[in-house]
Amino acid sequence: MHANLKVTAMKKFPLLILIISIMFLHFSSCSKKDSNPVIVKGCMDINSLHYNANATQDDGSCTYASDAFIGVYNVQDTVYNPYTDSSYYASYTLTIQKTTGSSTLNIYNINDIGSTNTAQSGSSSTVLQLPNQAYHQTAITISGTFHLISDTLTFALTTVGGDNITIKGKGIR
Repeated sequence: MHANLKVTAMKKFPLLILIISIMFLHFSSCSKKDSNPVIVKGCMDINSLHYNANATQDDGSCTYASDAFIGVYNVQDTVYNPYTDSSYYASYTLTIQKTTGSSTLNIYNINDIGSTNTAQSGSSSTVLQLPNQAYHQTAITISGTFHLISDTLTFALTTVGGDNITIKGKGIR
């Protein structure tokens, strides 16, 4: 009787080894999946128009509302000076470029003077706010708003300083 029991146990032993091996492989393969997380590339800046909440690696695809303004515009504008009660007209090239921040842009050559002004993104994708700031290395400050519809930029700016003038321009890129 003991011999029969011994033979039965020996027949079941390889089956037990097989079951343990399968369980070991199953659990070891599960741990490998957890140690290699899936990389999801995308924009990780919540302020971007293309923010991807699932992204685990930034791929440089972030764009912002203010980016719509970036470009080179051929501008026609009218400048009015209330002190002299006179106006003049100007045609020039105005350039808007990205800065290091997500909501600011540099505007070059307003009124064909060659200055650089920094504008902030407004409440929508078609508005830039130009705060009071130094204008062309003088004590003059400038403020105003730029609007963009399709490829046409319109703006009304006021400078305060040596002369109080208003600039109204329209540019197409």
